[in-house]
Amino acid sequence: MNLRRMFWVFRKELNIYLTTPLAYILAGAFLVISGFMFYVLVDYFARSFNQLGQFGSQGMDLTQMIMRPFLSNLTFMFLIITPLICMRLFSEERRHGTLEMLMTSPVTTLEIVLGKYLAGVAMNFFIFLVTLVFPVFLVIYGNPDLGPVFSGYLGVLLLIMGFVALSLFASAITSNALIAAMFSFGILLMLWIIGWVSFSQFGTSTWLEVVKYISVPDHLDDFFKGVVDTKHVVYFLSLALVGLFFTYGAVESQRWRSAS
Repeated sequence: MNLRRMFWVFRKELNIYLTTPLAYILAGAFLVISGFMFYVLVDYFARSFNQLGQFGSQGMDLTQMIMRPFLSNLTFMFLIITPLICMRLFSEERRHGTLEMLMTSPVTTLEIVLGKYLAGVAMNFFIFLVTLVFPVFLVIYGNPDLGPVFSGYLGVLLLIMGFVALSLFASAITSNALIAAMFSFGILLMLWIIGWVSFSQFGTSTWLEVVKYISVPDHLDDFFKGVVDTKHVVYFLSLALVGLFFTYGAVESQRWRSAS
């Protein structure tokens, strides 16, 4: 694998993102919604603090009462943001016929897949980074525990890495960007809600444990508490590897069809 060729694909996709309005619209909408969520949480914390008084509020944790629910709610938004960001990475190339040209170039399938993947991860995480203004606000006007903040942002980065890989696969199997976005959203939503099965006690205990392990929210909560557990890191990296594996297979099959 040639890193220069992979970086060329990465830079090409990033330039497309930065010269089209979709990324800016999503970033603006994300900042407005996240700002509203943060304001509501800070307002609730301030009112609770005033009601309990100086002594009653001593057990109130600024990080757990504001940043933990804030990050938890924001991650749900990536069920929509990631499919919209990644829907065109392969589907638009297939629709315009430029994917065949790319396949006949000296760039390998792995370089194409990884270049596009890294561009998708970078764009998603850039959008999320606009929320850094909120923990900075807490540092200026309060005394939050920064450990859960750092681990929370790490957890979101790992989530984005898994989500982008699965969305990339959805984009690689269709020439319609809207269908790619809808298919990707369906996959991510299923991973989000599949843990609800455990509440119904449907199936054996082993089956319920498997379902719980597949569920995305169960792997995020520890990050927001300030705990970085290797089993959660392995889970999100496994999602990314599975998505990249299937994407590679879909693109490689397209290369063979183009060559024949």
